[in-house]
Amino acid sequence: MHGLIFASLRRYTWTTFPDAAAAIWDALPAYVQQESYPDDEFETAVQRVADVTGTPREKLLRDLGRFTGFWTFRAMRLDYYERTPGTREFLLNVESRIHETIRATTDGAAPPRLRVTPLGHDGVTIAYTSERGLCQLLEGLVGGVADYYGERFDVSQPLCMHRGDAACSFVVTPTSA
Repeated sequence: MHGLIFASLRRYTWTTFPDAAAAIWDALPAYVQQESYPDDEFETAVQRVADVTGTPREKLLRDLGRFTGFWTFRAMRLDYYERTPGTREFLLNVESRIHETIRATTDGAAPPRLRVTPLGHDGVTIAYTSERGLCQLLEGLVGGVADYYGERFDVSQPLCMHRGDAACSFVVTPTSA
C-alpha cells in the first residue's frame, strides 16, 4: 500500500476524530508518504481507527476515500485537478495519469487496476481489480473528486468481490435534480 494512503488516513483521523487521533496513532509506526508498505499494515491501521472511534469499517473506508479524493490527492496533484474539467474526465484518465505514474515511480506500489469507460454522455463505468478489496475506498474517492468539482453523482455497485463476484464494478451517473 502506498504511503500516501497512510498519510491520508492519518490526516483524516486528526481532522475527523481529533480527540481520538493521538490514541489511534500512538501504537502505530510513522509512515513515510513516498514509501510502500505491506497491505496488512493498512488493515491494522484501519481496524485501529474503527476500534477506537466505533466507526464501521465500510463507512470508515468510504469517508476516508471521500477525504482523500477531495484533500489529499488534490494536494499532491493539483495540476491534474485544475487541468481536468470535471469528475467524468478525471475518472476516465485516472489510470493512465495517476496510477501508471505511481507504479513507475514508487518501488513496490501496486494501486488497483481501474478500467473506466464512458457511459452515455455524462457517466462512466469502473471495473475495479485489486486483491485488497477496498471498493468502499474507491466509492468514497469518486465522491471526493465530485465534491471538488461541485458535482453530484450516484454510484451503484452491481458487482462486488465482497458478495462473491470475481471483481467489483461501479456505475457512476450524475445525480438527477
